[in-house]
Amino acid sequence: MKVQIKFFFLGFLTACLMGLGGVGCFIYLLSGDIVPVFHDQVVPSGKTFKIVACNFVWGSEHSDRNANKDCFALEYVSPTPNSDPSGREREVGEIFELIRPVSELWKLDKAEIHAFVSTNRKDGYDVYFFTRNSDGKWTLNQHPTKIRQNE
Repeated sequence: MKVQIKFFFLGFLTACLMGLGGVGCFIYLLSGDIVPVFHDQVVPSGKTFKIVACNFVWGSEHSDRNANKDCFALEYVSPTPNSDPSGREREVGEIFELIRPVSELWKLDKAEIHAFVSTNRKDGYDVYFFTRNSDGKWTLNQHPTKIRQNE
């Protein structure tokens, strides 16, 4: 078997370029210049909210598939402070109307709304669980939580 130095050189050059690319990506991520993605959405009351995410969530937990827990989950930035619970509930009701029709179209009886304080998704946030009763009416339950890595 004949060894050719040019193949070793090309392999070494490729490894160096990949290493430099990885270091560059790492430095970019540490620079903090990452701008969160959001979508401004106007609700019927005229208020504008920043929607951070809207997802169809599978009802699975620890590899157990539970189809009756499938739901739509929407994350948004809430301008209403936590100290105004009735104002926050009205706001969440308006936000819920963005996903209620599609939830009913898919015949889902659960939905989730996550209210963050900023687009950076740091600190605590509130989770609102909506459940549709057999008569078709939706009920709301709130659950405050924190992002564990920022505690």
